[in-house]
Amino acid sequence: MSSLKPVPRSYCPDYPRFLTEADIREILRPSLLARFSRETLLAGAMLTGLTAGGCSRGASDPAPAASGQGATGGSQQVQRTDAEDPPLKALGNNTTRGSADLRQRVDRLVGEILGSNKRGYWNELTSLRTDTTLSSNPAVKSPMIPISFGNSYVGVFDTEAARDATRRLFTAYGIELKENVPIRQGGYEFVADGFDLERGIGFELTMPEVAQPGQEPTAQDASSRLDTEEMQALDKDLTAGKIRMFVAQAENYPNMDGDLYTPMEYYLSSVIDYLNWVHGDQVVDTTQVLGLEPGLAYAGNWRKLHPELPGFEGYLDPMPTLKVDGGQIDMADEWAGFGQSSVKVTLNPQGKLVYTPPADAPVFLAQETQFACHLYVPGEAAAATFLIEVTGTNDKTWSIRQKVESRWLRPKVHAKTGDLPFEQLKSVSFSVESDKPVTFYLDDVSLSRAPNGAPVKK
Repeated sequence: MSSLKPVPRSYCPDYPRFLTEADIREILRPSLLARFSRETLLAGAMLTGLTAGGCSRGASDPAPAASGQGATGGSQQVQRTDAEDPPLKALGNNTTRGSADLRQRVDRLVGEILGSNKRGYWNELTSLRTDTTLSSNPAVKSPMIPISFGNSYVGVFDTEAARDATRRLFTAYGIELKENVPIRQGGYEFVADGFDLERGIGFELTMPEVAQPGQEPTAQDASSRLDTEEMQALDKDLTAGKIRMFVAQAENYPNMDGDLYTPMEYYLSSVIDYLNWVHGDQVVDTTQVLGLEPGLAYAGNWRKLHPELPGFEGYLDPMPTLKVDGGQIDMADEWAGFGQSSVKVTLNPQGKLVYTPPADAPVFLAQETQFACHLYVPGEAAAATFLIEVTGTNDKTWSIRQKVESRWLRPKVHAKTGDLPFEQLKSVSFSVESDKPVTFYLDDVSLSRAPNGAPVKK
């Protein structure tokens, strides 16, 4: 049993029944005053004073402990004793690697949690990053999503769903957590999202300091944060075996364009890594997410068969491969589909942009061919229709006509080589069906290739 003990009934926190504005400013941290309105702080302070029961400034009679759940949802506060606490007892060796039954239950649970979220576009473009702030815990995995001018950050992922999922995973390992348990140890103080007092284990999903889009900061957000010094103190207690705590930062799990699947996938992988870790399996693969390669690895494999056209790869300059007839082109950093820059094109009526592969980099089509690109049209010209013509060395053409919707076009057109009139690429041209000049941004132009660059045999 853990040496962490509930606060005795005789404990009186000496909270006053009433607080003046000066009291509030004395008690609350300056950072909270900067983030919350006076009305919010006053409401929280009054609630604190009321929950103190019979305690008042200078009171000698302690208040009885509250029954049931208080404002934080828990009636007990974890507090270290003055004496050195012995290490916590082992939790056993129930891990997904050692127990087929547990693995099945965890896999089924993960499937249920992720099943309601559609795998978003950004999933295949993510890479894996790790947070080792708590050196005594396994590295926490999170998705590195390329922040380009073409995607939309709409806040962090669904933190309430993440907290609920974490409690369910702990339960799968036989650990029942109480919600919103105040933790006050030497050097750190916060309200844990879940904690098992008997086993001395729980978790905390910390919220960002800055309010998220469309959200107002709450007192609960503030109480969940751990500053650098508190994290260091917590890490020391983790190392000493005085407490077990999984901690993740919500700001590391962004919601891009409503893609909630991707951040949740990485978060659940970290929770499972931690639960296996504290149960004795401390071999954590920091190259995989839920046992699979992260999205960018899949994208890398996809790129082997669907590479960008020569000149568009990575951060290379495509300008030498492009010519414009009836317009102008330049590199720009106002927008990018994937990366830091794109080609800014202005075409006059009947104007045309033409891409020609370098002479030393011939392009042969794959048997299953896909043409794709990122194309963005700002302003009122969003209703323009684009004509993309892929021409072979025999001067025969594969034509693609698409209308831009919502100012954003990412055509992905498939065809079998046998249905195409050519095998080797000569050029790709872009024109706009419009009676006015049209400006657009072009990036990430790709075309499926034949293996090893060799022509396809029919």
